Amino acid sequence: RRMGAKNMEAMGLTLGNMVLLTVLLGVVVQMVGFFALTPLLRIFGTTEALLPLARQYAQIILLSGPLMTFSMVVNEAVRAEGNAKMAMLTMIAGAVLNIILDPIFIYVLKMGIRGAAVATVISMALSSSLLLVYFISGRSEIPFGLHYMRFKMKIIKEMLSVGSSAFVRVGAMSFMVAILNHTLSHYGGDMGIATFGVIFRLLSFIFMPIMGLTMGLQPVVGFNYVARQFPRVRQSIKLTFMASIILASTGFFVVLFFPGPIMRMFTNDPGLVASGSNALRLCVFLLPLAGCQVVGAAFFQALGK
Repeated sequence: RRMGAKNMEAMGLTLGNMVLLTVLLGVVVQMVGFFALTPLLRIFGTTEALLPLARQYAQIILLSGPLMTFSMVVNEAVRAEGNAKMAMLTMIAGAVLNIILDPIFIYVLKMGIRGAAVATVISMALSSSLLLVYFISGRSEIPFGLHYMRFKMKIIKEMLSVGSSAFVRVGAMSFMVAILNHTLSHYGGDMGIATFGVIFRLLSFIFMPIMGLTMGLQPVVGFNYVARQFPRVRQSIKLTFMASIILASTGFFVVLFFPGPIMRMFTNDPGLVASGSNALRLCVFLLPLAGCQVVGAAFFQALGK
């Protein structure tokens, strides 16, 4: 929206406040995690059998707190200025490095679950470095520099106002996962938690393209709304709604007819495949409608509502 208004100073200050708040948030997450790790893992439904492994993984992942928040949030700034290709490349670079390093640390160096965490931290460091170089090099349309790194309450309030809806949505998801893990632990044990873990990842694969659509929609809507190009706004939301329904419906039918083969892509455990296939069909029952909710929420965020 600042770009649509052609306000360069406000663009620089917005990015500066994003970076400051992001690093600060990363440190807070890190400190809370270090000092309350076991209670937090138990809150999220980790069983006694899984607790040692969860601790090993989380202790290392928490080292990347500021990197994690920086790469996630600043990547959104790159996308918001319309450079979706650069935003994608920084994410792909980290993901590819993670895929390469995982087997090396887990199997070759025999670090197990710790190795998976180390690989993730290194990958996040790569993504963060690429993003930092992008802004420092001046290739971004958003001005970047130390003189923009000062807190502006007006900008922070607006960020919190627009971001609060996403915070509530993600927070609700975390709360739901915690309740589900506790329930599954009681009624299904470790097998129930493992089944849900696989299904959650499968659903993430279906939602990723829809999330990609919404990320592409937001800068287009925000820029054109402020520039008063309302026909473009209407056309953008209409096309994105149609595409999200098609993607969600495709995922729905694939899962409905092929739950077993899909589950076997993630696990060879016969019990997990059997229980997961039935649960997966139930989980996607209203999936065709889910795309509309995701796109609608992103649309209002883009308008600042």
